[in-house]
Amino acid sequence: MNCRHCGPRLQGPFSSDCGQEARDLDLSLRQLPGELFGNLMSFDSRAWRTVVPLLFRPGDLTAHYLAGQRVRFVPPIRLYDFVSIVYFLLLALLSPEVEVVREISPAPDRQGATIQ
Repeated sequence: MNCRHCGPRLQGPFSSDCGQEARDLDLSLRQLPGELFGNLMSFDSRAWRTVVPLLFRPGDLTAHYLAGQRVRFVPPIRLYDFVSIVYFLLLALLSPEVEVVREISPAPDRQGATIQ
């Protein structure tokens, strides 16, 4: 089996030239939670190599990913999780405090009603 990123034949589970792991990306539902938490906790310097092309040339980033050249980019689920967390944190920190005031009007007086 050859490395999909740099090309040479693999000697083990990782490429000796670029370090990309040779694994199947089809995950089962049992593997997905572990993959999500593992990916979320390890965000590294590949972020800039992913975010800049994503903003300015997203088609190139997709082409590289589909061609198997994944080692220099952040995996898509990790990027989505990270951006979602940052978005909601910023939304919570920067949104103005809105005070909700609920006025309760007293019940109208009922004349002639007796309580026994």
